Amino acid sequence: MRRLLAVPAILLALFFAPAQGAEIQRYGVQGWQISVYTNDYSGGFSHCSAGMPYQNGIIMFLTINGQYRWAVSFYDPIWRLVIGGNYPVSMSIDGGPLILENAFAKNGQLATIDLPDSMPLFNAFRRGFQLRVNAAGQAFFFNLNGSNAALTALTQCVNSYNR
Repeated sequence: MRRLLAVPAILLALFFAPAQGAEIQRYGVQGWQISVYTNDYSGGFSHCSAGMPYQNGIIMFLTINGQYRWAVSFYDPIWRLVIGGNYPVSMSIDGGPLILENAFAKNGQLATIDLPDSMPLFNAFRRGFQLRVNAAGQAFFFNLNGSNAALTALTQCVNSYNR
């Protein structure tokens, strides 16, 4: 049943993705959907986001904004999160050290984790094979195939639009 809902969910998620503005460009990179967004208030560049749907029904987004801050977000159409709520999560890449953070619910189905300004962590996302996320008593697994290409594309995207 989830697979039947996957295409509409992807379209809906891309519409509600970690975006706060108009999408001005979209293109694909190794299975990731890259999107460029403007700021609702200024009309200027806001951020670039890469989304990847997974068989578990969750869509993972990697985002870099105009200040080169980055985040990972997760969207699931069946979640019922409290908007504005904080949810403790732990993550690890390829069984490495735990990364303890809080996810912020941007809406009822989308949770965002602002990641620290850490080149080792950024490179772990780029070079890693699997991301494990523990939240709400569950473990979620995300294949990081193409994440190097996606993060490279996001960095290039921010460089080209952030003028």
